[in-house]
Amino acid sequence: MAEFIDLGKIPKSPEERQQLLGRREFLDGLVEQQTLNHIQANIVHYLLHEKGYLPEDIQVNATYNVTLSDGQAFQTSVDILIVIDDRPIFMIKCAMNSLVSWDRYAIAFCRAAAGVQIPLAAITDGTELRLIS
Repeated sequence: MAEFIDLGKIPKSPEERQQLLGRREFLDGLVEQQTLNHIQANIVHYLLHEKGYLPEDIQVNATYNVTLSDGQAFQTSVDILIVIDDRPIFMIKCAMNSLVSWDRYAIAFCRAAAGVQIPLAAITDGTELRLIS
């Protein structure tokens, strides 16, 4: 069964329908990104003011280059990374949907992305937190 998507008006052509769908998708993505930024900001505030980490201990949106065994390379990023004495010790992934669905990403990132294994990972939606050791 087809899902009804309110486009705000009835499109006059398939091209206009595509344009309206694209705009709707863009706006939905914008709302999601703003929500993730809000979650991320709250977690950073908590780490700084409640847990006592120093600003230089926290990296936000850090990007890493990963090269696979077959030579393919790509970039990946982490929402929040805590680094003590130049060693990453804790990665935090902010998510809006099922926290469990991000477990594999967090484990893979901790094993390979930073060049050293990161011992702790957490996935949070700002309310609940999954800790992976």
